Amino acid sequence: MLQYGEKELAYKLTRNLAEQILTIGHRGSMSENLDAFPDMNGNLVTTGTYAQAWSVSEFHRNGYQDYVGFRPDMLKGKVSLIPQFPASWREAYVTLPFGSEDTLSVSFNREGHKEVYHLSCDAGVIELAFGFDTDAGNRQHYSLKLENAMVLRVDSESGLLEVDGVTVKPDSTVSNHKDIIGQLRFNHPAVDRRYPVLSGTGLLEREILSQQYAENED
Repeated sequence: MLQYGEKELAYKLTRNLAEQILTIGHRGSMSENLDAFPDMNGNLVTTGTYAQAWSVSEFHRNGYQDYVGFRPDMLKGKVSLIPQFPASWREAYVTLPFGSEDTLSVSFNREGHKEVYHLSCDAGVIELAFGFDTDAGNRQHYSLKLENAMVLRVDSESGLLEVDGVTVKPDSTVSNHKDIIGQLRFNHPAVDRRYPVLSGTGLLEREILSQQYAENED
């Protein structure tokens, strides 16, 4: 969702997952699955592996790789930064390790409808691929040189980026396909419906043995 500019919708899902980690089952962990239907009291039911480490690691990866938008590519000698912070985030600070011993520090805050990023790096001069989504539904990409520190001011309304007070033009502008995808929303399951498979055990076995769906091979 974040790749297609749906920051607010994605954040609803992230908050739900955070609530699962903090309040459901084993605290600080996430189960492999959730039952399709809540229990008789309306509570979610964990199934599968009750504490799956890679589920929590994916939650963490989603934070720095999708919300912070940090993707280092050491083979090409560059790092990508395409932040996707939801509107409710007024400020954030993160230190991102990359390479052997290098770090990129990102300090974020909002100034009205603008997003301001203070970047600093201890790796000398690095190639920075920066990008952001405009309100018009496009993603703009920039190739920048980060030497020690810089300040980026993003205006998604006008589609302008200032680097240390100077407006720069994007290298490319591509659609984030919101015009094709349309309005996304989470569906609400009909939990009051009754399904035969939930009425008892062995339903699938009985269906197979009945040969009701057997094909005539003659």
